[in-house]
Amino acid sequence: MTGSLSTRRLDLLPSPDGLLRLSKALTILDRIMEPERPELRYFDFHEDWGGGSLATMDSGEGDYYRIWFLRAGTVVCGLDPSVPYSRVEAAQRTAEVFSALPPALSRARIEFDDVTFACHRARKDTVWVATPTRRRGKDPDGSERVLRFLDDHPETYVRHAGAYFGRKVALPAVRKAYELTLDAATVSSLNDATSPRSILAFARRLGFEVAAGRATATISLPPAEVRKSLAQLADPASLAKRLAFMVLVDAIVAPRARVVRLLDRTGKRISVAIGTKGEFKVMVDGSRGCLTTTPPPSSLVGGAFTAWLDGQSASETEFCAHHDGRHWQATRWHESAHRLLTALQPNYLAWARRTYGRSLLSRPVTLLWQREPLTKDLALELNASCSWETALAEAARLGWRVRGG
Repeated sequence: MTGSLSTRRLDLLPSPDGLLRLSKALTILDRIMEPERPELRYFDFHEDWGGGSLATMDSGEGDYYRIWFLRAGTVVCGLDPSVPYSRVEAAQRTAEVFSALPPALSRARIEFDDVTFACHRARKDTVWVATPTRRRGKDPDGSERVLRFLDDHPETYVRHAGAYFGRKVALPAVRKAYELTLDAATVSSLNDATSPRSILAFARRLGFEVAAGRATATISLPPAEVRKSLAQLADPASLAKRLAFMVLVDAIVAPRARVVRLLDRTGKRISVAIGTKGEFKVMVDGSRGCLTTTPPPSSLVGGAFTAWLDGQSASETEFCAHHDGRHWQATRWHESAHRLLTALQPNYLAWARRTYGRSLLSRPVTLLWQREPLTKDLALELNASCSWETALAEAARLGWRVRGG
């Protein structure tokens, strides 16, 4: 037989015990990768739901799956709104998809009333069962696309998380999570902005084997990896324009929860804090630039600014990179810097979607990227509830032209 996991290839779906283990692992991994904003995570696990446990996946784009673990058996179901079958009236689809359910699992018809596929495995069964579909096509019910995360291969999550969260994900760490083992160093190797203490406490509740030990403070990367990340950055003059653009859009899109804050703007000099806690700092002055973590904003204005650009303060921080007029070079490296480098990469819209939890309209973004004057209409296109006064104030600080203000 050939093909990928789907309702046509249920022999590739792990056993109920395997799905329970995998669901817990995916939940922990997503909590590590995105510790602060649950709405941006794909996976979750509810230990006490409907007389059993419930594992969920929601992409945020309409497709999802649910795995309901009960004493009588396990039900897997989901929805792919992109397949033609989804246009059939929901009640009809639900009746068709769940027609093979045994009486002991029939509550699923009520709990999940908008699905394009389902399968089940009663407690004493040895195989998964699905209603045979009479629809044609490569993936007629969407199960191949939606269930792709459940193949039990750690590499699948590594690829997903690398693309979705925009940073490198360590395969050995994911493998440990798939085995339901975890320690502080593993948590930090995946995301050092996440508190190992809270993650490990949650992992214990889920039944993980949690090892003692402390997280390492600094994680080295191969020099080639560092060079590759830095080589994709713009030169300081172009980066200065990018920073001003990011500050202005952030003031419009997230005025009450700033992620990109202007610290100083004087002539060609600009310094910006990036991150929900301002943990990353970027400084540019003409052809020179500096990327770093941890220094307080007060050290990035006035005379102290030059010391950072010259690299004299690099020992005070976990990560520091400089542009000497020719190229970027890291003098100190830390894994957390991947989040900063991701924010500064060319694909701004992808970063904005992950950061703000929604897609920004390309028209106003493109116009502002091209340094067009700010107008109230542009601001409202980006955020219908934006504060025009806040946007005007930030534009004035940046020296950004305004039309009709």
